[in-house]
Amino acid sequence: MNKIGRFMVGSSLLIASATVLCSFTDAQAGCQKQPIGSAQEAVTGKAFVCPGPGGVSARLEASGLTPGNAYTLWFIYVPDGAACAADEATCFGANGTGGDQSAVPSEAFGRLSDLVAPKNGKATVSGDVPGLQLSKGSQVWLLMNAHGALNTSDNLARARQLLTPEDPSVGAPNLGVLSLPASDHAALTIFSF
Repeated sequence: MNKIGRFMVGSSLLIASATVLCSFTDAQAGCQKQPIGSAQEAVTGKAFVCPGPGGVSARLEASGLTPGNAYTLWFIYVPDGAACAADEATCFGANGTGGDQSAVPSEAFGRLSDLVAPKNGKATVSGDVPGLQLSKGSQVWLLMNAHGALNTSDNLARARQLLTPEDPSVGAPNLGVLSLPASDHAALTIFSF
């Protein structure tokens, strides 16, 4: 009886594992994968965006990060990718010095995740946007901002590094920009749907 019980449990685990593996593969069928586009740093790796019925998930597998530096990953949704193709700054209603802060941007963005780069300069960072649906012709931009060495003496400054874009083009001071230099764009990868 003991051998039969172990066989039944083992068989059940094998079937459950196969089911989970198959469902993961099916869920990943709609994913797009692209190389990370370097911006102001030499970040390399792969980026993934996976739309599904429950929302959108994204992942960055990066190398070339500066050990001990803070990074944030931003998810930017552009409903009409063609509208931003000619002039990205206009699409965002901004420019490098803050631009027209009263402009209504043609996009929406939010923080997806953050990390402090480990000693080997490699990290995987991911996040989900539950409930988001992507329109035909839309774009998703995965923007990684670099915030410099993680602040170890001021917890508010550290929080700004990990929670805000620290980017003057999206506004100050509420989005973390108190003085320049602020963050830089370490990498940008654009996906078209």
